[in-house]
Amino acid sequence: FLLRFLYLISNGLLLLIIEKFIQKPVKIDKFKNGFKFENKINKNKIEEIKKEILKQNIISNIDSYRDIPIKINSLTNDFDYQYYKNKKIVRLSFKREELIANKKISEFIIENDFSKIISNLIGQKVFLQAVDSWITLPIPEIKDIYEEMTKYEDTQNWHRDVDNLRDLKVFIYFTDTLNVEDGPFEIILNTNKFHFFNPFRYYDKIKLRVKNKFIQKKYKNKIVTFNGETGTVFIADTRALHRGRPILRENKSRMVFQLYYSTHAFGKDNKIDLKENYESFNLWKNYLERNSNVMMFNNK
Repeated sequence: FLLRFLYLISNGLLLLIIEKFIQKPVKIDKFKNGFKFENKINKNKIEEIKKEILKQNIISNIDSYRDIPIKINSLTNDFDYQYYKNKKIVRLSFKREELIANKKISEFIIENDFSKIISNLIGQKVFLQAVDSWITLPIPEIKDIYEEMTKYEDTQNWHRDVDNLRDLKVFIYFTDTLNVEDGPFEIILNTNKFHFFNPFRYYDKIKLRVKNKFIQKKYKNKIVTFNGETGTVFIADTRALHRGRPILRENKSRMVFQLYYSTHAFGKDNKIDLKENYESFNLWKNYLERNSNVMMFNNK
């Protein structure tokens, strides 16, 4: 919350000063547009990891249904979309600890380490802070007022991430996301740079949310939509204004795997305990002994 307040009152200038004081850049920052596509990951590998993830427990975006099993329709062998629609559930998140505890998922994370690529982009060393995966489901009802339509999941509203000194995320599509109805990620060009942005334009000054009507009026021609097949990979500086579009098609879901990097652990504490009973424990232990680019764990 302190980081967000500092960002709000200074348009991010104070965070830039803190970042440079803590860790001075060693190269020029080449990450000007705020995003970069990387090579796709093989679909067979994605399907293998997807099966492992779907074995995990999920957390709903609705508090009264926090921990629920995945509901499958026996006739379609797909998600029970009507069940989730009735409950106003539009996002199913997997537990970070369970993702890390799984050996195959952990191998996938280590094999797809983007720390060097991102470091070369921004001119500073970065560290893996967290790993997440979630499924987005169709919105319960299409409405004229965008924020009314997306009120069940606020990451679908335009916003900035200000949880660490730098918020750099790698998104991997685990499902085909081919058009705007499939709920693709969107970002506004160059809004990751330092420039004046009227703080009164944030309708939520804690979460730094901005109305879609204002974005469409001011930035319509700068919106970049990330459509892509399963296995599509891109890096985004989520300090830029961005959103995940709502899914507008019935019986459609979008699954994403995300790696979260930052230049320093200063900020939101995402760390978890690396427990000896994890089947991935020895894998991570050996990896951490040889690499210093991971800040996910309380104990190393």
